[in-house]
Amino acid sequence: MLNHNESTAPGVGTPGGGWSSVQKHSNSDGTTSIAAGQVLKQRDYTDPAPRCNTDHDEPAAVSGSAAGRSKVPYLRLAESTADEPGHGLTPPIRHHWAQHDQDTQSTTPKLRIDAGECNLERVSTQAWTAIERLNDPPSLFRHSERLVRLEPGTSEGSRLPVLKALNHSLLRYEAARAATWYRREGDGRNTREDEVIPPLSVIQDMLAYPITRVPLPILEHIVETPVFAPNGTLQASPGYHVSGQVLICLDEGLDIPSVPPSPTAADVQRALKLIDDLIHDFPFVGDADRTHAVALLLLPFVRDLIQGPTPLHLIEAPSPGTGKSLLARALLMPSSGERIGAMTYGRDEDETRKRIVTALLEARPAILIDNVNQTLDSAALSSALTEPVFSDRLLGTNGMLNLPVRCAWMATGNNPTLSTEIARRSIRIRLDASVDRPWQRDVDGFRHPALLAWATEHRGELIWAALVLAQRWIVAGRPPARGRSLGSYESWSTVIGGILAHAGVPGFLENLDELYERADSEGTVWRRFVEAWWEAHHDSTVGVADLYNLAEATEGFELSGGNERARRTSLGKALRNREDAVVGRYRIRKAGRLQRATQWQLERVSPDGA
Repeated sequence: MLNHNESTAPGVGTPGGGWSSVQKHSNSDGTTSIAAGQVLKQRDYTDPAPRCNTDHDEPAAVSGSAAGRSKVPYLRLAESTADEPGHGLTPPIRHHWAQHDQDTQSTTPKLRIDAGECNLERVSTQAWTAIERLNDPPSLFRHSERLVRLEPGTSEGSRLPVLKALNHSLLRYEAARAATWYRREGDGRNTREDEVIPPLSVIQDMLAYPITRVPLPILEHIVETPVFAPNGTLQASPGYHVSGQVLICLDEGLDIPSVPPSPTAADVQRALKLIDDLIHDFPFVGDADRTHAVALLLLPFVRDLIQGPTPLHLIEAPSPGTGKSLLARALLMPSSGERIGAMTYGRDEDETRKRIVTALLEARPAILIDNVNQTLDSAALSSALTEPVFSDRLLGTNGMLNLPVRCAWMATGNNPTLSTEIARRSIRIRLDASVDRPWQRDVDGFRHPALLAWATEHRGELIWAALVLAQRWIVAGRPPARGRSLGSYESWSTVIGGILAHAGVPGFLENLDELYERADSEGTVWRRFVEAWWEAHHDSTVGVADLYNLAEATEGFELSGGNERARRTSLGKALRNREDAVVGRYRIRKAGRLQRATQWQLERVSPDGA
């Protein structure tokens, strides 16, 4: 089993509370996480129903414990014990339903807050302090400059929580259960303290806090396997880890063999054999394609070792039915289970942008753009692939969302074409079954005909294999890989390339030129156009009028506009966008103006295109 520094904590709360007993883990990164198996069951409780002022959204007094009681069913968390560390442990996600009886569930006494206090800053600070005290283990976080609460997954069979933004109602819910709110009534010796609900003015002020002042932990992403922290420590305990700002939710029943502190060469060979078992039946075109598949499998486990973005893993084939989507899901099965965010490519840029925002808001570990059937060319996707934070307008408001990008990116397609901007942000995993109708291949010849079932059964071992390869590299001092590095992805190249090279896996980044030649349709068209330009005019000064017919005759050269004048204007804009760019063997230079028309000239930079 994965080794946990475990001590059993005494029972927390009462038999009526949400936790009957917990297990406390001291993590290697200095954090503490508490684990207990969780099941949901229904029970009834009686909740005081406060009297409210119907004319104003301010609290009205409730004398004593309650002025009236209403019976409301709710869900609570109960414990199912785990036999030993690493088996059936899930994180202590104290959902909102478990906080409802906070005064009986928690050993931490509630703060008492005077709702009649006129100092709004003081009351808001007290409310946040009360929430912070009871947010342990945390269920409230700061994520993407939003305040969020963990909620149970909404999809059928979902094991992992989802993030729900705190609005006025949800924050008022939390504040009401984190503290006892009261208002002093009467005067002199007849003064009494009546329980009230949190004033809306206080809730509004709490939501107006600068995000950096809110005393909630930062959550970057949610994972369901052990992962490495930025400092190289293996985070194996379920729960929230401060160093990686990650919530680890181990799948119930997941059996992961112990990862040795210093893996041996034999451990590495066993790990590589397990990974080979997973991908053995896929018809990779070359070593680089196979190696990039292993790189994708490793990525989620070492994502926090990488400073900056990671590229798009393009899984392509010449015909449908070759196994592109199956490979994507098989490679992410160890790290993500079924929690892959599949999306189709948008019909336009706005739709693509919205889909990216939705996927990033869900904090999924991987995003798959499945079955690309048009040119992959998106400014939003290009930004998401190169920026650590994706910024976009919050739908329906003038506010901006700043979403951390921590996911693995994948796309599948049959001989897809990419813009130059997307191509340079991609690595290729090409499959070719070399048969007609590859989906009709005889599965009896496969090592694992039911691959995903096999991957699920051996998921713990596959996780172990990925962790062993990374641990071996870390213990060796993180030696960098020799050879090529992918521009804009230097940290990714160092980490993933280093792990693969140290494990003796060849081919990393060795098929980039093939990818660019095959998939970069935009670059290919421009190279054809420039070659025709040189053949017709050499290094003579020319204008758009001289190049227009060449552009029209170049297959694939797209000019917008419904008439010739508009299309000439489109060509002029395209040339300005390529000013000083080297295309093939030539550089496109601006050569002044002639009769108010911009002139252009080619400069030969290489006789052989090198």
